[in-house]
Amino acid sequence: MKGCVFHWTQTVLRHINEVGLKTTYERREAVHALMRKLMAVPFLPGIHIPRAFSRYN
Repeated sequence: MKGCVFHWTQTVLRHINEVGLKTTYERREAVHALMRKLMAVPFLPGIHIPRAFSRYN
């Protein structure tokens, strides 16, 4: 998997805004923490990414 972490994070934040979760993201620590974990996915070894996503299904 290749890409730019900056652009990944920017895309996640843009999507948070587009789906109307900006206020929730800013005010609820649990939502903020979950989104930050999502933004950190590019730092995981590729083999661990599917398991990381399966935890939130």
